[in-house]
Amino acid sequence: MTAHPAPLSLVQGFQGLALTRLQVLGINSLKSVEPPVASLQGLTLDEVQELPDGALRLSFGPSICVLDLARTGAARRVSGTDEWRLGQGPMPTLRMVFEDGEAIDFYEPGKTKRISIRLSSSG
Repeated sequence: MTAHPAPLSLVQGFQGLALTRLQVLGINSLKSVEPPVASLQGLTLDEVQELPDGALRLSFGPSICVLDLARTGAARRVSGTDEWRLGQGPMPTLRMVFEDGEAIDFYEPGKTKRISIRLSSSG
């Protein structure tokens, strides 16, 4: 598990892979209720963009996930894993697990959680 200095390029490396699990662990970071988090499971990461404000826009078929890492957020690749469990080290704010068994943890230092996650439908 190593920190990645550029979350955009890390996430772009997962384009074309299906999301098998989206685990929101910083529940206050989730700023939307529709579509449900579970609806993204099984969808392919089609496109990744960095928005002008620095947020990441991830397109999963008809669904969009916008991640605002709020200046202090970072991402790391985690190999051979599924969902985060107590005792596995620091809890990420969000974990995305893909079909190849690799995952991305989005996290931030300290206990104050500023990362925001917004889900929406594109159509």
